[in-house]
Amino acid sequence: MFLSLLYELFDDTDTPQKMPSKSVIVISQDKITTIIDQNILDRVELLLKNNKVLECIGICLEFYKKSYPNMTFRDWSEIVIKLHQKICSENT
Repeated sequence: MFLSLLYELFDDTDTPQKMPSKSVIVISQDKITTIIDQNILDRVELLLKNNKVLECIGICLEFYKKSYPNMTFRDWSEIVIKLHQKICSENT
């Protein structure tokens, strides 16, 4: 329930777009849509397995803030939520 409300907090006019199924970073307008950096994936995997999504968003924001300054909280939340869904589906 919390994750479904997260989008409404930042922008209720857009719906999240599906991320590519391949492990690639897609860059458009100085933004990424997928994280493939193994360093950051290793840092957030255990947290996501324990449903600590907001903490992972914060880690991504901090890790990439200089590389992608145009990324918003909403952008990172979409990426992390999709990653969380992927990790959860792999564990079932």
